[in-house]
Amino acid sequence: MAQLAEDRDPRVQSLGRVAAQYFLGRIDAASPGFDPENAAPLEPGDHSALLRRCGDAMQAGGRDFRTIGQALAPGSRPNI
Repeated sequence: MAQLAEDRDPRVQSLGRVAAQYFLGRIDAASPGFDPENAAPLEPGDHSALLRRCGDAMQAGGRDFRTIGQALAPGSRPNI
């Protein structure tokens, strides 16, 4: 995601930044104190499968947030 955040296309760059923040938040929640600077680099090769998995995870997270938002939304008020 960090690589996408540095893309020349502003749309890809924006998506990469949002995705990087999303996944860094998940990593921090699971492993507080994780240092991405000292993490093992990804294996070289085709990253399309990784991007698909990341996209699926972000879509699932989006559905979760939408469901939570709907549950927290106030009900309709009666007209007086």
